[in-house]
Amino acid sequence: MKSSKMALMIMRATVLIQLITGIALWMGRWAPVVDPHRTLGIVYVFALWFIAGVAIAHKHNTSAAGFAIMWGVLIITVGFAQQNLLPGELHWVTRVAHLLVGLLAIPMAEALVKGAGAPLSSR
Repeated sequence: MKSSKMALMIMRATVLIQLITGIALWMGRWAPVVDPHRTLGIVYVFALWFIAGVAIAHKHNTSAAGFAIMWGVLIITVGFAQQNLLPGELHWVTRVAHLLVGLLAIPMAEALVKGAGAPLSSR
């Protein structure tokens, strides 16, 4: 389970960097950080998938782990399609959706890591 906790720490660290670069991009600054922002987003999703994979391997909350895997696909899909979704005045809706979809992965990962450390009798 230590590897899951490490993956969760990676998610927490990358989400802070993602927030900073995402807000800067939202404000029209730092255009050169789009590629690093995307790369860190992929690392973030891979960490989520790793946590979900460990939960599945330990037969812990497999439905939530499966949902987390699908949520990771959603994060990547929205992230890469974001620039083409709702262009113009309504693009802020896409940005907020992208932010929320990304942030909601943290409590999912935390729940999977926390629950994975529970004794077998409570599973």
